[in-house]
Amino acid sequence: MRLITDTFANQLTDDEARDAFTSAQLRTFITQQIRAIRNQRGWSQEEFGELLGKPQSAISRLEDRDYGRYTLQTLLEIATTYKLGLVVEFVEYQNFLWRTHDMSAGALQRTEFSREALDPLCSDGPAMRVVPKPIAGTVTEASEAARGPEITKADATIDQPPINRGAAKRAKAARGLEYALS
Repeated sequence: MRLITDTFANQLTDDEARDAFTSAQLRTFITQQIRAIRNQRGWSQEEFGELLGKPQSAISRLEDRDYGRYTLQTLLEIATTYKLGLVVEFVEYQNFLWRTHDMSAGALQRTEFSREALDPLCSDGPAMRVVPKPIAGTVTEASEAARGPEITKADATIDQPPINRGAAKRAKAARGLEYALS
């Protein structure tokens, strides 16, 4: 499966063109994912705004690729509301193209946190991969390389920083949920 044309690859060698494409593609990807997950949850912009502690007009701006003024804090608040993690990382350009090319709702939707989903990470079973959902029909050498290294049992234990309980309380309070920490 061809992801881009040779002509487009040549155009990406120009720094200005590549920067413009990266900005537009990333903004589109973020806005489409915010919308896809909101719709997956069955929430209107107004309902999502109430959970996030923002007016509907702010949600409309978050879903507008031309707005493009996301702070890390806003993205973290969105992730918290969706009960998802957030990954912000710098990647090789070909990886960026693989990870942002499919903007269909199905490819952008994510399942909220569940304890059961963590069970494989607690297992002493065989080596496993921790990777994003595979893109159907695109398993090639390049996509395999973009998936990252295998995580072995020895590598699977991750030292976690302490939970910032104050931030967790504020996030839950902002969503209007009852909160109690033991």
